[in-house]
Order: sequence, then structure tokens, then C-alpha cells
Amino acid sequence: MLLYHNREFTRECEVVFPKTCALMKQWLPSKPGLPWTSDQQEQVMVIKMKKGTDVETHSGPSNNILNIHIGISGLKGAKLIVANETYGWEEGKVIAWDGSFDHRVHCHDCEEDRVIMMVRYMHPDTTAATFKGNKRTHYEDVPIEMQ
Repeated sequence: MLLYHNREFTRECEVVFPKTCALMKQWLPSKPGLPWTSDQQEQVMVIKMKKGTDVETHSGPSNNILNIHIGISGLKGAKLIVANETYGWEEGKVIAWDGSFDHRVHCHDCEEDRVIMMVRYMHPDTTAATFKGNKRTHYEDVPIEMQ
């Protein structure tokens, strides 16, 4: 379920998760005014993964996007592999990493469907200076005052 995407909170966020949505509004967008490098720059989703399935190795579009996973349920046996390091979710605990590293998820050994909340946000070290000398990212124009 998509809760936040393209700088907007979804109807589902407002209706299904009103308290969570209100909390997220304090933090997102994380760096108003800075250009995005991808439409995935900042997103919030609740993701359910069927036991016995996997997500093949992939990487995100930019190293200025951090991925945060918060374990909700069905976590036993689920694995997140980031840059050849294996992590397991714990209920209410966070796993954070740079999404540009190769990563994959597998639920082959899950006892039930895995549910997490995934939050993507702009890396805290990203500043206007990051974009100096660029007229455009892959996603949008860089404001003239930052070029």
C-alpha cells in the first residue's frame, strides 16, 4: 500500500493510517526545494511479501536515497541481503541502508507472509551543493540558484 509518493500523501495514508500519516508529515518531504534524482526519492509503503517468494538482486537509482525497513509481522525466516551482508527483520526494529547497493529479499524460509513498512528518504548529507554544475537530474531540473 503506497502511503507517500511524488511529494504527496495518498488517500490510503490519510484514511487507513491517519496517525502514522500525521507523524510522517512532520518529516516528509525531508529537504523541500532540493531536486530529486528519481521518482523513488521519497516514498512510504507498507509491503506484504508472500512466504516462499523472493525479490531478485537489484539496486536503487541513486546513492542519495536511504532505504529504511521497519518490521511489522511475519518476519521469522525473512532475509534482506545488502552488498552480500544478510540481515533479518525484528518487529518494531529498523534496518537502514543506501539503496544504491545491490540488495535482495527472500522469504523462502518464512513461516508466514512478511509485512514491513518501507520508507525512502533523501540522504541527510544531500545539500544544494550536491547539485552544483548540474542543470538537471535524471528526474527533474535543478533550480538555477543551485547550478
